[in-house]
Amino acid sequence: MLSAIPAALIAQSNDIAIIPRPVSLTRGNGSFSVTPRTRIFADRADSAVAVRFSRSLAPATGFALPVYVGRGTSGNRIVFQRAPASESAIG
Repeated sequence: MLSAIPAALIAQSNDIAIIPRPVSLTRGNGSFSVTPRTRIFADRADSAVAVRFSRSLAPATGFALPVYVGRGTSGNRIVFQRAPASESAIG
């Protein structure tokens, strides 16, 4: 099972173990666990990326997480959402 990055790890270092490295990160409360019931949602343009992401998680989790085209509004879900064009200047 994968969980969110512990706040203590973020606080100890600027070296955040997320690729690609986020431009900004806001620490919050709570956690997220990847389970066999987790679903992945993406729009049609990003569905191939979402499928690759699901396949990359499978060896570590043992879960074949399904990918759906759409937004997914409830449940344990991962949603791929493209940044607005106004925020895409970071490359």
